[in-house]
Amino acid sequence: MFTKHKEDNIMFYVGEKFDIAENKSYKTQNGAEKAAEAAGAYVFDDDGNIVFPAAEAAETAETVNIIGRATVVFNGKLRVRNAPSFAPETECGLMCKGDTVDVIDTVESDDGKPMWKTAEGNFISADEAHTAFVEV
Repeated sequence: MFTKHKEDNIMFYVGEKFDIAENKSYKTQNGAEKAAEAAGAYVFDDDGNIVFPAAEAAETAETVNIIGRATVVFNGKLRVRNAPSFAPETECGLMCKGDTVDVIDTVESDDGKPMWKTAEGNFISADEAHTAFVEV
């Protein structure tokens, strides 16, 4: 899983379905979980992944076919994308050297460069200068 750094201002959203405009936002996962439990709702992260209740999050993860793991080998910060594109507006997080993520597919970016599609539904560079891949 990639690391959301403090400057990313991660938020958590409570609702029946993921809709940033409609869901109430929380700065902490703990606060969001308490509200969701009281309302019988879900907690979503910034990318729309269910993070609470745990059974729902695990159920979602089980439906994904993981083909391997990518580890950041780049000596800087690797940008995580919410679409298979290197455009600035697709940036949604950062990974640092040594961070790993489960991979479900290899895709081509909008400019023809290889990218890994992560189990979380995000995209990172598949360039060997940036990541190392190990099949599972």
